[in-house]
Amino acid sequence: MASVRHAIRFDVLLGSSAECIVITDCQGEIIWVNERAENLFGYRRDELLGRTVEMLLPERLRRVHATHRGKYAAHPRNRPMGAGLDLVARRKDGSEFPVEIALSHAGEGKDLLIMATVADITARRAMEVELAESEARYRSLIDAVLDSSASGVVIRDADFGVVWVNKVLEEFFGVRRSEVVGEDVRNLLRLRVGPMIESPEAFLQRVAEGDEGAVGSGEDFEIHVLPAENRPERWLEYRSEPIRAGLFAGGRIDHYYDGTELKRAEQARVQLMEERIRELESDLHALERVARPPTAAVTAHLLGVLPLREAAPAPFAEMSRDYGNVMDEALERRIYKTGQNLSEPLSELAGRLGFLKATPRDVVELHSGVLKEKSRSAPPARMRGYLEEGHLLLVELIGHLATWYRNQAFNGCEPEPGKRY
Repeated sequence: MASVRHAIRFDVLLGSSAECIVITDCQGEIIWVNERAENLFGYRRDELLGRTVEMLLPERLRRVHATHRGKYAAHPRNRPMGAGLDLVARRKDGSEFPVEIALSHAGEGKDLLIMATVADITARRAMEVELAESEARYRSLIDAVLDSSASGVVIRDADFGVVWVNKVLEEFFGVRRSEVVGEDVRNLLRLRVGPMIESPEAFLQRVAEGDEGAVGSGEDFEIHVLPAENRPERWLEYRSEPIRAGLFAGGRIDHYYDGTELKRAEQARVQLMEERIRELESDLHALERVARPPTAAVTAHLLGVLPLREAAPAPFAEMSRDYGNVMDEALERRIYKTGQNLSEPLSELAGRLGFLKATPRDVVELHSGVLKEKSRSAPPARMRGYLEEGHLLLVELIGHLATWYRNQAFNGCEPEPGKRY
């Protein structure tokens, strides 16, 4: 009679619930189910009542579940839906499906009743699998894109934590992605990278300063990776850009570009220039002897006693200013890819130097003095441009001066001040 009263009460309260509800006694015997449970499991109510709840589980799980059920009956407690358990149920036709189950209880001892609310999460699991596959495809695509980059890449969050590195970065610094993800990039650079680069203090300080000190806005920082037994010598250019939106907003993407070949080509070019300058100096010395007019007191003073910057300080200062302007024009041509012809002002400057009987050493002093003056105010990136373009200008200026002396020697005429050669 009590079970009939229970059934009536349950039918009234829970029969119309949209959730699947199964109620058992302390022995796990099913004493009531609602219509949603019949539809979900494919059983009629009379097929379920009086049977143990394990009939709703796959056979492989029934024995273990009976043990868990006994422990729960001894110490019942409410368990909310989605408690992190990976549960599976079984329909009458033998098909299995994932579920979440919430448990509640009433009474105690032999009068204990346990209510299980069962939710079919098949659709949600399918969506989770699809989302996981989509994320995996997306990550795989990102990995493929970044791993195909010729530059080393480090992605770090707003707290300097390493989120990802690509294969090229692993090769540059001999680290593994699995070892460094999650590590503070400052510790990584200090402990792993610092010992392998030349003069690491400035670079480590630049990174440690964060957004304000990080390189950006077109400015690069050169890193010299020293050679070792299993590591080739490299010159890397470091550039850091902020991440302004998305999951890692506030972090940065650090790029390491391999400039080794360009560096070596530049070194070879500088060496060739230096050799060319020495050849031109030798040629100029010979031409000076041919072009030198009869010795007079003033002429002898200019030729051998004092350098030009001391013998004629005012003209030397004026020529330094003009040469500095030519150097500015050369840098602008490099930056903006313009086509200014610098040969004409250099030729005019060579004529003025030749008229004052300038030696190759005077030309080098002129060049060095202008570079020194530029270094007082020019930022590092612009100064590097002055140095690189200056090599070419110096060679061309000495070449024009050699031509000037050659013309004077073979034409046997007096030089004309201000005339272009």
